[in-house]
Amino acid sequence: MFPHSGVKPEHTSDYTAFEAPDPMYWTKHGYAVIVADVPGLWYGDGKATYVSPEEAELFYDLIEWAGVQDWSSGLVGLSGVSYLALMQCTPILY
Repeated sequence: MFPHSGVKPEHTSDYTAFEAPDPMYWTKHGYAVIVADVPGLWYGDGKATYVSPEEAELFYDLIEWAGVQDWSSGLVGLSGVSYLALMQCTPILY
């Protein structure tokens, strides 16, 4: 958890990625959690393009992929803050 973010330490687990939902909380409620790295950042391959059509297409592809996995109900929801929240809107911008 990012220091001084205002979230109490007991409200997140060691598996919570920066600005992402806590997988320990959501998986025990029946949800799968996918944290994808933006291309060119963290462990993401490729070149960072920031809110680009290319990034929007990759995000769209991830949503489509998640919806057809054997473990998926076909319903895909999105969560996050800051850049993760912005990426939820980016596919519809292009």
